[in-house]
Amino acid sequence: MKTTYIALVLVIAYLDGQRVEIPAGERLPEGLHQHDIDELLRLRSIEDEAAVAAAKKEAAKEDKAALADFEAARASVKAAAESIEVAVTPAPEGGTGEQDTKGDAGAAGGAGKADLKAPAAPKRQAAATKKKEV
Repeated sequence: MKTTYIALVLVIAYLDGQRVEIPAGERLPEGLHQHDIDELLRLRSIEDEAAVAAAKKEAAKEDKAALADFEAARASVKAAAESIEVAVTPAPEGGTGEQDTKGDAGAAGGAGKADLKAPAAPKRQAAATKKKEV
């Protein structure tokens, strides 16, 4: 099987004593010296059509495997999320469905009512301010 090469840039070569211009995307004509082909390959001015096709096929195979791995991981995460999902109960008739944070336990979580608007530890705040001034 004869190897075919595709020009990636404008290639100017001499073929049978004549100057030949090969535009990008076109196949190189047969009859070029192997030395010229090797140099054009080294400069990445041309590419082997069969090697490119094989690389694309391999890349598609890798993409398919990566997609399968992604879908498996996605299903695993979805299953884990579903296993810890909390059922939401509908609000009682006449209620808003919001939690009451003003009751006896309040937001503080202890017995008694929590005063959410009072400053937290004013003595500690004053002490911290005095230390910074020194």
